[in-house]
Amino acid sequence: ATVIKTGSAVVPIASKAVCLPDGKVELFGLPQDREKPLAELAAKAFSSGKSGCVDLEPGVEMFFELHVGAARLLICGAGHIAVSLAKFSLEAGFFPTVLDDRPEYSSALRFPGCRVLTQEFGAALRRTDLGPLRYCVVITRGHSHDLDCLREIMGWETDYVGLIGSRARIGVVKNCLVKEGFSREALDERLFSPIGLA
Repeated sequence: ATVIKTGSAVVPIASKAVCLPDGKVELFGLPQDREKPLAELAAKAFSSGKSGCVDLEPGVEMFFELHVGAARLLICGAGHIAVSLAKFSLEAGFFPTVLDDRPEYSSALRFPGCRVLTQEFGAALRRTDLGPLRYCVVITRGHSHDLDCLREIMGWETDYVGLIGSRARIGVVKNCLVKEGFSREALDERLFSPIGLA
């Protein structure tokens, strides 16, 4: 956050603050009593996900520049759809991880620039830390593997979970998860199928 306009002698132009998502604020040239208002403004900026100008107080305008790491995308399944999705996601600024239990599919040669894991789905997902930005796409070769993945993923805090498949396959997967104790409402709200944009 940088002061770009000021009518205050105690808040000099070009003074700065670094604001973190956990509410911590480090001030550079700003008075200590501006820390709390800055933390509140920063929380709004993080929530909106957008950089922009805000008024710290009357006569004092700041520019909030939002910096976030590359969004991490988990692709469960390494078939032909995963190859195209991984390539496109890299171009869109994501850092993809591809997971499959078949070594002939989950190879670095098929997924250049991606992190590739050749492990059993459920076991790998119980150990995987994707960081704070979690985008997950489940495109495995069968609904039993979809279930292995979703049993773990649906317990995470995610920004997006997509499941590919026919309506019948999606219905089977959801019904199995409901029988195992997952909420139908949560599945309908958080599990995107069809995946992608309208």
